[in-house]
Amino acid sequence: MYDAQSRGFKIPTMSVDPQSAILKCKIAMASVGCILEPVAAGEHVGTAERAIQTIEERVRGAACGDELFPYKLDTLVAVHLVLWITQCRNSAPTTSSPNVSPREQYLGRVIDYKADMRTRCGAYCHVTETVGADYNSVLVPRVVDAIALMSTGSMTGALEILEFTHRQNDRACQVHGAAHERAHYRADELASGRVEVQV
Repeated sequence: MYDAQSRGFKIPTMSVDPQSAILKCKIAMASVGCILEPVAAGEHVGTAERAIQTIEERVRGAACGDELFPYKLDTLVAVHLVLWITQCRNSAPTTSSPNVSPREQYLGRVIDYKADMRTRCGAYCHVTETVGADYNSVLVPRVVDAIALMSTGSMTGALEILEFTHRQNDRACQVHGAAHERAHYRADELASGRVEVQV
């Protein structure tokens, strides 16, 4: 809410489901100038429900079959699949805003598809770690295998990735026919600019 206001968006009222957890935020939301309007008991906000159904359908469509994900979806990848599809949906103009996408309106800049949409969630990629002049180890590989999760939204086109590490005790998973070990998250290193991705 504070981020939206700092970008110049005014949200005077918000329709919400009549759930006690949401209604407990009434005072906090009123303090920033937004009045919560709960719908009738047992009802849901129609616009939000339709948007949720659209995202669910697209996630099911992307996750079924072996075309986009030729491996079993990990929980982390599944969460980022939902986020990526939502990001893509918000990057296209809508009927209420045919000239500018919701994401462009929010970010205040035109989407650069070469940076913001360089790859899809679940794509196999090689990650090259950028190292300084003091790096001299020949034993540590500089290129590692990874799965792209989604764009971070930065202007440099940085990606959140899932990097494969080789550990003896973790179960192996099949990715594009090659056996790799279970991965760990490297978004912090991407954010710091220490790695670059080649897709």
